[in-house]
Amino acid sequence: MYRATPATRDAAEDYDLALTKRRRLVVREQLSNVKRQVLESYAAYEESHGLASKLEPLALDDDAASALKGNYSLTLFGSPLEGIRNQAFAATRERLCPLCGKGYAGELDHYLPKELYPEFSILHFNLVPACERCNHNKRTLIGSAAEGRFLHPYFDRIPEADPVLRVMMIVEDRAVVARFSVNEILPYDLRLNASYHFDKLKLRPLYASGSAIEMIERYGAISKAYRREGAEGVARLAEESAADMRRQFGVHYWKVALYDGIAASRAFCDGGFRLLVRAG
Repeated sequence: MYRATPATRDAAEDYDLALTKRRRLVVREQLSNVKRQVLESYAAYEESHGLASKLEPLALDDDAASALKGNYSLTLFGSPLEGIRNQAFAATRERLCPLCGKGYAGELDHYLPKELYPEFSILHFNLVPACERCNHNKRTLIGSAAEGRFLHPYFDRIPEADPVLRVMMIVEDRAVVARFSVNEILPYDLRLNASYHFDKLKLRPLYASGSAIEMIERYGAISKAYRREGAEGVARLAEESAADMRRQFGVHYWKVALYDGIAASRAFCDGGFRLLVRAG
């Protein structure tokens, strides 16, 4: 997970361009008829940072809703509004999905689903770069004030004092497992939203499998550090790796949590890491 910053666009100009590029006269008329309402909703979205609790879907007839949803095709590669897509991808860090921080961001997710909020189908603040997995898991889910919501990569400014993720290294008979969880000391609202985001996007198994691969790939370096300096050497290597990841991707990146968890695990650092190549 990390925060992304999209390029500034004129949402009204994007809407007008979409209107003029639709081929059917009846569709252009439908878009023209709801233009004022849609642009007012655009302004409300930006002001409320995309919070569904503060945004009532427009009361649209089926034809107007269909026309608005159809505008999304104009954001595809080679289409008049392709710039929205390109700028969204340009806001990523090395094309990593900002929702999980692990998958390749090759799709655009509607933060507020266009099936429920067709008025935001081409609003650039509502189009978030995402990997296929996160886009699929998110689907039309929104959440609520009571159960939490997805973190918005463009608007949610998460304090860096405490990382969102924590890792406990489980070193057992034949396996080493990185167990991810949401940091319990976070402020209530942030913890609620982060937990919803973490659970609905199924990030626990994603990070666990990614961690297993990461640790095996670093096994040689870990073994070398242990031979040279023992458990302290492994912990120091993990601390340095966490610091490097933190500089590149911020404190909330999943690999930062992984290496912080390794550095804090005496059982792992003092030889438990050997189970990585003994499992199975």
